[in-house]
Amino acid sequence: MQTDELRSRQTASVTDQTKDVGREVLDNLRSSNFPGLRRVKIEVHGNTVTLHGHLNSFHERQIAISTANRVQGVNQVVDRLSLPHR
Repeated sequence: MQTDELRSRQTASVTDQTKDVGREVLDNLRSSNFPGLRRVKIEVHGNTVTLHGHLNSFHERQIAISTANRVQGVNQVVDRLSLPHR
């Protein structure tokens, strides 16, 4: 197998895994009993998931982070979630 073809297959495999991780994180957030979690946006780069959005409480923030961390393949969660000012 040529090096370029092997590299292309490896890249496709990583991309598919990234999509699967992102899909599972989103599915888990969307199925939450907390409506705020259903509005969270994510970015996935390799094994790192970044959470974006506005939540109503620190409790929701903790649940969102925990939900993302539980997905197999996620090694790091970056918190870019905002909360109301008090």
